[in-house]
Amino acid sequence: MTVTNVGTADLHISSISFAGNNPGDFFLLADGCSNQAVAPGGTCVYSVAFAPTALGNRSAVGSVTSDDPVGPYQFNLSGRGV
Repeated sequence: MTVTNVGTADLHISSISFAGNNPGDFFLLADGCSNQAVAPGGTCVYSVAFAPTALGNRSAVGSVTSDDPVGPYQFNLSGRGV
């Protein structure tokens, strides 16, 4: 997942977390954003993996915490355990 700073000042990202129905099925492979300052127009990348702990549809909500006054930024994650 790519985080892009569309603002006019540095974006200071604190962390990423997972919540919702099956947060334990999703985990970070690489964290290029936490504790970073992203310049205006700049990007950073989180790599998220899926490892289902049960069969069927699995889901979670990712949340990126930063100093953005509108945040945190949330996004949906889903996968299917087979």
